[in-house]
Amino acid sequence: NVEPSLMSCCQHEHEHSGSQTPIQCNHEIPSLGNLELWTELESFFQLASPNPAVDFMYLSNHPKIVSDKCVKVLRGIALDALLSDNKQMARFLFLKSAILEFVMKYGLDEFAEALSSNPPAEVAEQFSKVVKEWDVQLQALCSHCQSYFAADGTVILPTASETTKSHESHVAPSNWSSMVVPRWHFPMLNDKERNTAYDMAIKSLVHRSTHVLDIGCGTGLLSMMAARAGAASVTACESVKSLAEVAKQTIQANGFADTITVVNKHSKALTVGEDMARRADCLIWEVFDAGLLGESCMSTIRHAKEHLLTSSPILIPSRAVIHAVAVQSEELFNLNSVDNVQGFDLSIFSRQFRRNTYESIALHSYSHRNVTDVVDMCTIDFLLCDEPQQFVCTTPAIADGVIHALAFWFTLKLSDEIQVSSAPSSEDSTHHSHWQQAVQYLPQPLAVSAGQMVVLKASHRCDIFRFEVELK
Repeated sequence: NVEPSLMSCCQHEHEHSGSQTPIQCNHEIPSLGNLELWTELESFFQLASPNPAVDFMYLSNHPKIVSDKCVKVLRGIALDALLSDNKQMARFLFLKSAILEFVMKYGLDEFAEALSSNPPAEVAEQFSKVVKEWDVQLQALCSHCQSYFAADGTVILPTASETTKSHESHVAPSNWSSMVVPRWHFPMLNDKERNTAYDMAIKSLVHRSTHVLDIGCGTGLLSMMAARAGAASVTACESVKSLAEVAKQTIQANGFADTITVVNKHSKALTVGEDMARRADCLIWEVFDAGLLGESCMSTIRHAKEHLLTSSPILIPSRAVIHAVAVQSEELFNLNSVDNVQGFDLSIFSRQFRRNTYESIALHSYSHRNVTDVVDMCTIDFLLCDEPQQFVCTTPAIADGVIHALAFWFTLKLSDEIQVSSAPSSEDSTHHSHWQQAVQYLPQPLAVSAGQMVVLKASHRCDIFRFEVELK
């Protein structure tokens, strides 16, 4: 464990040494020495959790990864994510390592026995203590971001001449980087409508005197579009280290290294004069989830306006329109609710674990019908909007039915003439948007009659949209 006093001492000494360079951690990820073992650990990571119940079931079938070495591997990769400022991924990995540590401490057999002989709440409480210990340590790392864990849990402060060691010789050929980079990058990069729209907008707005900032550049695709359009310079920032390295290689391979500078930092850590020669007069960005705001785009643009952009910048995109519709779909509703099963009342499970926020759903994959027409709920102007907002729209039901959920999506205004939408596919369009659609389930189905007025309420606190549905 990291001793807080040691962390504070190291932080204090570094801050008062006059050094402006963040302290880097010299750490190694242990070798598992077994490709099969690595594959099992990778599958454990890729489970859509941390969910102790799902994870323990997996671990009971793959007991070989219940080891101190596997815990250290997960912590090492978490540390690398943290060093790349990918704190969400780091926290996820730390929680996974906490689950492994918990099972090591209590054993799979003991845990199974505990589940059968003790109230689940008590078992959960034991697990939560382990998670809390790790979470406290992670929060300490985030707040003292110039002191870091090594893979074995110690703090290492190397000299200026030391550099972070390569992980390649310590990791199985399965490639640990694939664990840090989410898989949605592939469908995003293959979304032809998105790519074509961005390319057309960039060609129409970027010219030879334009200095471009690309936030969350990923592979560098949008940066290369800007360079090809003739931009004077492009600063491409990417917080995930492995992605930034791939972006540099890709940009070099495509012949744009003289125009594009890749910076491995979060945009909020960029400094004009150090990372950028001057403020950018064009921002190209694509940091949107299915519900538009869920990837912290509002705080990103607020910081960029204050610190990185000129007073009248070009934004690609500059605005977004939110579209919403009330839908009937028992199939969708059952993704977030359970009631009576084989004569047993399981409603307690629903009340305890149902989600109150939206999920990313490919709407065309589920049987549903619209209970209202699609409405334009609101327009978000990214240059002007940086405060919480509320919107209300009243629309009639188009048929008798039951409202199970509210589906919404967006249209990005990339320029005055060019836009791209995350709308669901239809008979008129077979395009499957990589963003998919956001679906917020109702707590309880609402029966509605044709012509009855349906009130849709949307709000955001600059983080995510939340919807409510009422009937008049």
